[in-house]
Amino acid sequence: MQAVTYIDEHKNFRTFKLDLLAKYGCKSGLLCRLKYAKTMVERIMQMRSTSGSSSVQSAPGSVAGTAMATR
Repeated sequence: MQAVTYIDEHKNFRTFKLDLLAKYGCKSGLLCRLKYAKTMVERIMQMRSTSGSSSVQSAPGSVAGTAMATR
């Protein structure tokens, strides 16, 4: 199962299946945090690839690119 778990400031957590996020969308706050997480992972991967020690592989597609914000 491909999923993402979100932990809020009160330490409550929710797990969302990526295919359902892509199909039904999510609230704009969650979308913003997913985009931030995606950006950080991409930066780490880029840093590792430029240093020649890349051990992280990218998953096909991206949640932040396919999830749509809903209210």
